[in-house]
Amino acid sequence: IRDSGFPVDGNTISQVRGYLQQTLRTNDPEVPLDAATRAVILFALGESGGADVSLLKNLDTQRDKLPLFAKAMLAMAFQRAGNAKAKDIIADIQNQALVDGRGTHFEEADGTNYDSLMHTNQRTTALVLMALLRIDPENPLTPNIVRYLLSVRQDGHWDTTQSTAYALLAFTDYLKATGEINANYTAGVEVNGEKVLEWKVSKANVLSRKEVSMALDDLKRGAENP
Repeated sequence: IRDSGFPVDGNTISQVRGYLQQTLRTNDPEVPLDAATRAVILFALGESGGADVSLLKNLDTQRDKLPLFAKAMLAMAFQRAGNAKAKDIIADIQNQALVDGRGTHFEEADGTNYDSLMHTNQRTTALVLMALLRIDPENPLTPNIVRYLLSVRQDGHWDTTQSTAYALLAFTDYLKATGEINANYTAGVEVNGEKVLEWKVSKANVLSRKEVSMALDDLKRGAENP
């Protein structure tokens, strides 16, 4: 909120950071759920003023126990700290990419163990997108992850409020990185030289989705349909 230009009481931030740092002293990184919680806390500390790099490195020794969303948060915390470990973790996460007709996404192997941390695979995918945009913005997976997240959005939102919040944060980073947040162009689709869909893309509708359907009788049989 503060980074977006809204006034935030500095004392409130200090108190929250103190609470989170105290929590770090009481949870056990050897326990998978505690380790994932630790990654969430270190990410929050990194975003709000900096996390202890020694604690980041200590958690990284438990990386194999972390779910993908926690790895993404750990990577972003390392990146905030200017530590090259961020790229190592991103490379590890990439190996878990899943591809289907909707695009590229990520799924937790044991997601039900993290229900208390409000896990969903859509949220994990959004967090991985955030991490890629910060650490490896030219990564070729990025456009297909964006495509996947747009394809699973329903009625303007994702499966939970957590997923929706992180997806919107990731999309904001994506639009800034690509310059598409200032979109001003006309897009369209042609089939066999005939325009079947056209729309004006602007800042207001850059994340909207357009679809068009054609009957089989309108297509050439036994031939390519460019």
